[in-house]
Parts: sequence; C-alpha cells; structure tokens
Amino acid sequence: MVMKLRKGHIFLYYGDNMIQNKVGKSFILVILLLSAPASLTWAQISLVTSRLALGGTDFIDYSVLGPSGTIVPSIVSVQSNQGATVFISQGMQFTFLRLDQGDGWNGNFTFGDRLLYTNRTNADIRASISWSFDRPLTAFGLNIQPNFLDSFVARIDFYSSQTVGFIGSVTAAGTSTNAGDGSALFIGGLSGSSATNFTSVEVQLVGVGFGPISNFAVNQTDFTRTAVIPEPTTFAMLGVTIFAVVVVLVWRQRYQEAER
Repeated sequence: MVMKLRKGHIFLYYGDNMIQNKVGKSFILVILLLSAPASLTWAQISLVTSRLALGGTDFIDYSVLGPSGTIVPSIVSVQSNQGATVFISQGMQFTFLRLDQGDGWNGNFTFGDRLLYTNRTNADIRASISWSFDRPLTAFGLNIQPNFLDSFVARIDFYSSQTVGFIGSVTAAGTSTNAGDGSALFIGGLSGSSATNFTSVEVQLVGVGFGPISNFAVNQTDFTRTAVIPEPTTFAMLGVTIFAVVVVLVWRQRYQEAER
C-alpha cells in the first residue's frame, strides 16, 4: 500500500488499484502528529523539593550496608524495600562510608537517619554518586548535605539506557547546618512522560565554596519504578487463546442450533 496526498485528499494505492479517501485537513494533521517521532515531545524532568510531593513507592534504606562506620565498596548492589536490585557507585578508587545522623554525622538530617557518605580524599575530583536500576523510573529523590556548614547547590542528572542517554537535570539550593532537625535539602525529579522515564541518576554538588572535592551524605532514597510490560510473546499467546475460545463458542452455538 502507498499513501499519497493531493489537495486535501488521501489516495491509497493497492497494487494497480487506487482508492480515494476524501478527508479533512484536520485528519491529515492528526496522522502527521501520530507519525512524529517520540523525540518531538516537550515533556521534561520536574524538580521536586519534598518527599511527600515525590510520592515514591519504593526506597533504599542504607542500613542494609551495615552499621554506622562501615566502609562500603565503591560499587555495590543493594536491595530496596520492595526487592528491587539497585547498583550504587562513585568511582573505582573511592569507598563509601556508612554513617548515621547523631552517630558519625552531626548535620541537619533527622536524628537516626541512615546515611551514605562519599568519603573522597582526592581534592581534584568532584564527588558524585550514581544509582542504576533494572527498569525505568518515574520518580527519584533524597535529602542531601555537604560535609561543611554553608549554603550549597545540588544537582541530579537523569539518564536512560533505552533512549537518548542524557535526559535532563534538576538543581536546588540548600543550607547545611548542625541543627539535627530534618532540614537537610530534599531534591528529586519527576518524569513528565514515558519519553523521559530514566534508568540511572547521578547526584553531586555544583555550587560550593570549598573546592571540587565537595563530599556529601544522602539519606533514604525514594523512587518509583514503572510497571512491568509483558513481552510480545505473552500478547501473542493471549491472542491465540482468545481466538481459540471464540472458535469453540461459535462452534458450540452452531452445534446447538443444529440440534434444535
């Protein structure tokens, strides 16, 4: 089949035959929009500054990495509250440190918060943490605090292994104190559509006054994964099953009519 457009009409050619389908220009516009690539969508990652607004359905509690004071490898896999496997990393030559607010960390997280600290010693490389997930996310967020008392800016970069790579980023400004009152900056992002769902994120500080090292700690990390989409073979098997049921029902109806 070949489709050609002439003076507001659509002509469909099947072999040597031509069928004319007269349609309005609005219908043609709909066809063009439906055939446009997904990259033309205008959705983006939206900044979220509270855990409640993020509405995550799963989370990572860093107590799974051990008690406060535990040295954690630079690349580690953890299980979320709902059993998702998440890989966390920050560079081969560095190790993380597990700390708790009030036990190893005297900042402005909520008392008892289980934290993950970058613990870098190389002042030439900016600290960052990356999380990688087994399927796309629609939401990701956490509280963050640098290892100094001052104002700062944090950033999250969002990436997709299934589409274009880098999707977008969000930034937010906070103040680091030793109040222990739960006022540590919350920063997160929400996907605007399936086109901006993401599979990995990177968190770092970008506006600080103490050089590029910029070590920081994060607390419970909330996120929302997309639902599992059945494989094409599953849909195919479902279609065959429905077809078989329809055939049986039709045959039974005709058999019953013939018996009357």
